Amino acid sequence: MMHAAPSDTPLRVLAWPAFANKRGNPYTACLYEPMAELGVQVDEFRFDRLLRGGYDIIHVHWPDGLFVRPGAAAAWAGGLGLTTLLWQARRRGARLVWTVHNLGSHETHHPRLERWCWQTFAAQVDG
Repeated sequence: MMHAAPSDTPLRVLAWPAFANKRGNPYTACLYEPMAELGVQVDEFRFDRLLRGGYDIIHVHWPDGLFVRPGAAAAWAGGLGLTTLLWQARRRGARLVWTVHNLGSHETHHPRLERWCWQTFAAQVDG
């Protein structure tokens, strides 16, 4: 097994969600708190952080939260915004990790749009 050389720069993870949903669903906080204790910088996902860049890993749990929306305009904006910014982040060297909790959404409003968003998102996943 190969190990990376130690670095003075901590691993930077942009997580969606990281700690914001701790009260309702502590799963992600239980994942990221020990990582932070080991020196990994874990930040809560926000579009401005994704846009600024500098993250090694973008870790997403429920991507459909942005594109499964009742309003078509909000669904398009969320889906297009997410996939475009992820594409840019990956071009800058970030890696996209998706923990798959569901293979699809629990509800759907715009099936064709949502299918496109899922396919476009999944095509960018590195791990």
